[in-house]
Amino acid sequence: MNDDQQYISEYPARKVTRKTFRLAFANSLPIMFAYLVVGFTFGIMMYENGFRWYHSMLSAMTIYSGSLQIAMVPMIAARTPLPVMAVASFLINSRYMFYGIGFTQRFRKQGLLYPYMIIAFPDEVYGVFSGKPYPKDVDPVRCDRWTAFMCHGAWISGSVLGTLFGNVLPFDLTGIDFAATAMFVCIVIEQWMSFTSHLPLLVGIVSGLLCLFILGPDNFILPSLILSLILLLILKSRIEPASASAETTSTAGAASGQEGGKA
Repeated sequence: MNDDQQYISEYPARKVTRKTFRLAFANSLPIMFAYLVVGFTFGIMMYENGFRWYHSMLSAMTIYSGSLQIAMVPMIAARTPLPVMAVASFLINSRYMFYGIGFTQRFRKQGLLYPYMIIAFPDEVYGVFSGKPYPKDVDPVRCDRWTAFMCHGAWISGSVLGTLFGNVLPFDLTGIDFAATAMFVCIVIEQWMSFTSHLPLLVGIVSGLLCLFILGPDNFILPSLILSLILLLILKSRIEPASASAETTSTAGAASGQEGGKA
């Protein structure tokens, strides 16, 4: 029996399921709001370029990348050659290769849904999965799965609704997609407060700023991710002891509290 099954088995299945769903919904809610808005914008772009709602739905189901989908709308409309679109897709989404390195074993627990979890792993979902650990009375496998389902469902819904109704809205949605950026800022702040070692975040900030200064805003993302990965591998021996020490201290404190309660 693995660790997940061990602590899940200590609680009634219905109670675990209810708490797991509530946590997955709470984690997904800000992402779903942002995805509905950004997806709606994408749907409007599809409509304005002559596409139908089912084109938007198919794109949202299979591509599931806001930046790539929005970039591909004018490319498809202009009949851009497929090799050019393939290279553009790789360059825009190459960062996902680095996201998935630390989640391979975690997603294998999803069984047959393992390939889907790899697809349903955009920036915002990565931010949630990289956050603080789940509580002990929550099923982590189901929580990951439901979070992915709800976020992907919101993106598909926003894309379809934007294609169907975006042209009749009486107000301007320009700038509302900043909700996704604001959510990322909140995730970063929460990680800073939750984790003992701040080296990963500092490495990411320094790498990003350095590559941005040297390469400019159009070319810095992939090099900064590569630099961050190299630095994190070099500093791994300093990051892991800090995390292990914090976990040991937390466990010892909890054990002392339990003993005090029994006394």
